[in-house]
Amino acid sequence: MRRRVFLLVLLAVVVADQASKLLVLRGLPQNASLALLDGFFQLVHVRNTGAAFGLLAGFSRATSTLLFTVAYGVAVLVFVHLYRRGGEQAITAVSLALMLGGATGNMVDRLLYGEVIDFLDVSIGRYHWPAFNLGDSCLVVGVALYALGYRAGEGRTGADG
Repeated sequence: MRRRVFLLVLLAVVVADQASKLLVLRGLPQNASLALLDGFFQLVHVRNTGAAFGLLAGFSRATSTLLFTVAYGVAVLVFVHLYRRGGEQAITAVSLALMLGGATGNMVDRLLYGEVIDFLDVSIGRYHWPAFNLGDSCLVVGVALYALGYRAGEGRTGADG
């Protein structure tokens, strides 16, 4: 049952992430923006060739694709290990699926476009958060859920729990 939940959440995240990016690609020219809540939230169409906050953006497409593919492979191995350790717990299975789904959505972008499509833009007054996407959001929520589950004891199995 948990495996089914894991796979359904993973698939839902990747599909929703890619569908939302496709809507942006078709509906908003690159570097354009559309204010939804003036001064707080807007849709934008920006591309990120680097990692979070544009880190590693100076690398060539081939180099960055190789680096991110290796990092994605390592992340998958870590998620598989964590799932095997505590995946029978609902919060662990869902949190890992959210994280892996977000990472997979961004990896699909890198393989298709050589960069990640970001489109959610939040600012409060003069404070502005870098643009992000649905996959990024799922990844962050997954990390938070995993931390909550681990803190509550759900993530601890075997010798350490």
